[in-house]
Amino acid sequence: MIFEPMIARDIEKKYFYKEVSKEMGFTALKTGLATVNCPYDNEYMNENFLKELAAKKPTPGGGGVAALLGAISSALGCMVCNFTIGKKKYAKYDEENQRLLNILNKNMVKFEELIELDAKAFEPLSKAYKLPSENDEEKKKKEEIIEPLLINSAMVPLKVMRLCGQTLEIISKLLNQSSVLVLSDVGVAASCCKSCID
Repeated sequence: MIFEPMIARDIEKKYFYKEVSKEMGFTALKTGLATVNCPYDNEYMNENFLKELAAKKPTPGGGGVAALLGAISSALGCMVCNFTIGKKKYAKYDEENQRLLNILNKNMVKFEELIELDAKAFEPLSKAYKLPSENDEEKKKKEEIIEPLLINSAMVPLKVMRLCGQTLEIISKLLNQSSVLVLSDVGVAASCCKSCID
């Protein structure tokens, strides 16, 4: 969306947006826009996510895919750590790699949660765009409803980007302290993170 980069910058700077976003839930509930059901558990992800993504529906979408890329990057990082820890050649890195492994496992779970949160945040906004705007009164009401929803929907991608930045830092550390057998996986993990942020 065109306005999201501008909003994202402002969110970083102004406490005001956090206060406005609190009203989003009340607005969505009052207008009937907050009824969302997104069962993105493991079974759903394995069997339905790609079909849902390809369907003519607003969610899941790019935000969910970005979070999924973050989860994939974290999972690959975990694999790299698991393949490296315990090898004599890299024994001096075991303690640090174990620490990074623990963080990556937590990040993977957080990314999975963000996939669902992104859908929940965007669904009410997609419904709000369909509200009537035939006259000035309807247009004003629509704008008042959309503004906090738009701000709220931008917050989840921001969280995804921050978490991806942290994950990319970890992946970059693994480049110099991992088994040569999995260096290509480190590269793929980094590429996933970069795509997530982009």
